[in-house]
Amino acid sequence: RKRADGSYYILPETVANAATLAKDIMQRYGIDTDHVLRHYDVTGKICPKYYVENEDAWLAFRADVRERIEEDKTANSETN
Repeated sequence: RKRADGSYYILPETVANAATLAKDIMQRYGIDTDHVLRHYDVTGKICPKYYVENEDAWLAFRADVRERIEEDKTANSETN
């Protein structure tokens, strides 16, 4: 989303949904967090703009995904 001043932001619900989707895709295909990249990391395109302009937010997103994966592993080991 874009604010009136032209800066961008992402709703917390959107971030949470994206983290859940990323976690699911990573687990399905055996992708580790180090291989979760922005378009920017591969092509140099400013995409996603918010995460290119806010590196700390990008790192926090990746940490959130990592935590979700660890929570799943813990929950699965407790039920087995």
